[in-house]
Amino acid sequence: MSESASLPGIERTTSTLPGNGEPDLFCRHWTPAQSKGTVAIVHGLGEHSGRYDEVATFLASRGFFATAYDQRGFGKSGGPRAHVPAWGEYAGDLGRFLETVQPDRSPVFLLAHSMGGLVAFDFLETGSCPKVRGIVATSPLLGVAVRVPAWKGVLGRVASRLLPRLSLPTEVQPTDLTHDPAKIAEYEADGLIHEKATARWYTEMLAALVRVHANASRIQVPSLVIHAGADRVTDPEASRRFVERIGHPDREFRRREGEFHEVLNETNRAGLYEEIADWFLARIPA
Repeated sequence: MSESASLPGIERTTSTLPGNGEPDLFCRHWTPAQSKGTVAIVHGLGEHSGRYDEVATFLASRGFFATAYDQRGFGKSGGPRAHVPAWGEYAGDLGRFLETVQPDRSPVFLLAHSMGGLVAFDFLETGSCPKVRGIVATSPLLGVAVRVPAWKGVLGRVASRLLPRLSLPTEVQPTDLTHDPAKIAEYEADGLIHEKATARWYTEMLAALVRVHANASRIQVPSLVIHAGADRVTDPEASRRFVERIGHPDREFRRREGEFHEVLNETNRAGLYEEIADWFLARIPA
């Protein structure tokens, strides 16, 4: 646990959201003494909600009820590991997770990272959750930067039809995520990290990329995209182009030069946490 996780006045709890036919979702909550609103966190590929303890605790210290869940197939949630028959199932999970947020904890904002950004934007393009008042996405998966061998791309497409649950390494290296040695060590020691994805996950992700870019104008909430300038996992230029097409006038792209993919875990993350909290606070209705 980071030092910030021990701040007084913040209650840290966990729960399980029953699937009722869908996978159960493991959830974490950071509750301040008094809440100004909610920040719902959507994690990236291969990881889980516990990796957001530091930023969630900081947001709780600024008066937000921070809440996160392990996406299906990741962390402590149910479902086959890093597999999804249809990408829309991730958006459906986000929708049912947001339904658990109580009205007295409005407004609701999203903080989504990497794959979580693709899931969140896909969800927002449906317009099915008017309670969401804005999103901050960090290094979202809107374009792929990691080098996938050509043979693996071909294998993934073929196997998606014939062996959809065939699991292949993601090619993401821990040293490509952050410059912070302590965070790299945490990642390497984390038993909940999953460094593979199935063939069907891969082809569904590619289809979701096309769909989300095509429908960017449907996003009608304030949006801030913060991307690592030296990202070796996702493409910052794809994020910049995406932001230009978002339908809401309150949209902004910020590039953090020299940083690796996990900007929330970079060496100078404290200042970024302040930026994100200030952005949310500025969009709470008077």
